[in-house]
Amino acid sequence: MKTSLLFKLAALVVLLSGMLSNFPRAQKTHQSESTTHFVESLYSLYGPNGNPPDLSGANANQYFSPPLIQLAKSVLATAGPRYSGALDYNHLCNCRDTNVNFPNLRIVARSVTSDQAVATVTFDGKDGTRNRILIDLTLEASQWRISDIKDFTGPPPYTSLRALLKREIAGWSKVPPSR
Repeated sequence: MKTSLLFKLAALVVLLSGMLSNFPRAQKTHQSESTTHFVESLYSLYGPNGNPPDLSGANANQYFSPPLIQLAKSVLATAGPRYSGALDYNHLCNCRDTNVNFPNLRIVARSVTSDQAVATVTFDGKDGTRNRILIDLTLEASQWRISDIKDFTGPPPYTSLRALLKREIAGWSKVPPSR
């Protein structure tokens, strides 16, 4: 009788430990799914009559993290109306024209921490070049937001949007932009 009770307790402990060990994996799977969904929604905004994410636009806070938006605002405030730099280019589509589609779009998301993730996005460009974009994401008020974009298309050196903006600001501290 004691043996069957001990056996039942041991079986219960094994069962519970198996369930608990799968909990973080299930949580990460859900997080990756929500990250993938967010990134898919970004790319669905392109095309005819689309309204894709714009770091300096009115809808920026729906897609970008506050620190990245602030960095962009600093660049634009310093540069003035004749600005021509990192923000004149759409880093998500690796293009200037946002009336584009994304042949062979593939999104692979992975969790880094409970509030950070990375999405690797690949698609074919108009010229047939395979584009590879890494999007760093952060959880802001339970919503995913872009904290950086890195383009790994073509040969190195590779850089990130955040690094380009910081480089522009650093360059202007030496020589202010002409207005």
